[in-house]
Amino acid sequence: MSQFKCCGYYRYKIRKNFLAGLPKVAGEVEESMKERVRACDPVEVAAWVELLMLKKLGPFNYGTKEVKLKYRSICFNVRDSNNPDLRRKILLGEVEPEKLVRMIPEVMARHKLRHEIGQIRERRLAKIRDKDDEEEEEEKSECDDAQ
Repeated sequence: MSQFKCCGYYRYKIRKNFLAGLPKVAGEVEESMKERVRACDPVEVAAWVELLMLKKLGPFNYGTKEVKLKYRSICFNVRDSNNPDLRRKILLGEVEPEKLVRMIPEVMARHKLRHEIGQIRERRLAKIRDKDDEEEEEEKSECDDAQ
């Protein structure tokens, strides 16, 4: 553990972010899942996830911009009141911390936001295809004019 020296303040803040979200799961799940959720300790899960983030990403306070963004993204998505699925999956172990650290923000995002991102991506791709088609038509007409 000595290779992961970091200020306790940052580790505490990260765990606190998880503890702002994980206990909410008990009130967000259906009755059939409540027993499974009660069997999980949010404090233990928060500590475990933070420790694995530290091991996989390195310490927050010495990290690169990308590392700090990753920490912030994960913490934000766990606290996001509109993202109960991610919290539930983390608490119940359906998303393991190793996988969580590798997830891109889009995958962590709430369902509605993922849908909106998909629509934006489709519109951008359609514009690119339209632009490519226009350029192809222009090239074709230039070739026809040259003959």
